[in-house]
Amino acid sequence: MERFRIIHSHPTTRGRWFAAVMRTFSWIFAWKILRLQKLVFPYLERSELIAPTGTIGCAGAYVCSLYEYEDMSFLLHFLREGDLFFDVGANIGWFTVLAASERRCRVVAFEPIPKTFSSLKTNVALNEIEELVTLRNVGVGKEEGMLAFTSDKDVENCVAVSVDDVTIQVPVATLDIQVTVASKEDSSLPNYPIAVKIDVEGFETSVLAGAERILDNKELRVLLVELVGHGVKYGFDENALRRQLNDKGFQAYTYDPRRRELRYVGDDTTQNTLFIRDFDFVQERIAGAIPFRLFGRDI
Repeated sequence: MERFRIIHSHPTTRGRWFAAVMRTFSWIFAWKILRLQKLVFPYLERSELIAPTGTIGCAGAYVCSLYEYEDMSFLLHFLREGDLFFDVGANIGWFTVLAASERRCRVVAFEPIPKTFSSLKTNVALNEIEELVTLRNVGVGKEEGMLAFTSDKDVENCVAVSVDDVTIQVPVATLDIQVTVASKEDSSLPNYPIAVKIDVEGFETSVLAGAERILDNKELRVLLVELVGHGVKYGFDENALRRQLNDKGFQAYTYDPRRRELRYVGDDTTQNTLFIRDFDFVQERIAGAIPFRLFGRDI
């Protein structure tokens, strides 16, 4: 029922609800009847994915394409060839593949869970974007070291908080060190990312604590951060994080892809949050972006 609720309300299913329902049934058939562990399917115009069948997020990508519609559309409108994009919590590569395959961006993708990292690596190879993507099988935090991550929660794996969790030990890096390492490995990379996406199930405060140099560098215009209250399990105050980003010059917005319109929301948000610095620069980019095609419509 959760899948039907999602497709009924998702922006990409408007005007194609029957087709979306049929794709939902085909996903369930492949998963439950054929017992397929993975499916290969077209993603957007120039890309495709191999995704495990047992998760709502992957089913959403199969049925709706851009499952995180507003955020993914924003990045497709904002990013340009040659930009550097950091994907922290890359999972199987939803954002990484869009940035590199569709917009020819340079990407550094961080995914700590070995099994998920293997899927990410497969999707990068499937789309033949290895020359654009640097893969890091590490967690990200405020300091380098080792952390226990859950390993049995699929797309919701995260830094462990309970002694009852099934865990694995994962090496942890900081973004400030990683941006230096990446530029040393490839001198053609921009020195700093223009956009960073962080989806780490509540550990965002720690990730940004290890990214002070990146946050202070004016090349960084966009932060896409999941702030939905999960930080409390680590003792983090997400309102304090919002204030910290405000002090760095970032303000929170939502995005309407069809109108290419950014709407200021301040602190009135409990979802993935789009933080923007240098609004005029960002607005000019999205206004002049080449449309992408989704289910027969230009956006």
